Amino acid sequence: MGWVENKLDYAGGRLEQAVEHAATKLNEVVRDGINHAGGELRDVVVEASREVDAKLEKISEELHSQRHFTKADVQELVDYAAAQFGATLDARIERLRSEAEALIARRQAEVVRERKRFVVFTLIAAGVVVTLTTLLMAAALMK
Repeated sequence: MGWVENKLDYAGGRLEQAVEHAATKLNEVVRDGINHAGGELRDVVVEASREVDAKLEKISEELHSQRHFTKADVQELVDYAAAQFGATLDARIERLRSEAEALIARRQAEVVRERKRFVVFTLIAAGVVVTLTTLLMAAALMK
């Protein structure tokens, strides 16, 4: 049995050596794959970083140009605001004037109606007085 044991020990040793060799080779392949993937990832990150930086720079320039007002820009904005305020004020004054004119016209029409009614009632009252006076005179003459 010594011979079988020697053969088994030899086969076991060879198997261990083969496993160690495979592990070493696999470790190298994995390390190379990780290094390669890391290099590609680094390139992608660097390129993305450049693109982000470029876009941030463009945004920064745009914001700066929008925030930068010259004296002429401010004067133009003030003039525009004054024109808009003036137009709004003019429109409100015109509306108020129209409403006031309409109110005055209604009041004048009411005054004219009231005067007409007064004249009519005065004429009716005068007619009644004349009629009553005539009747009283006629009654007095008849007695």
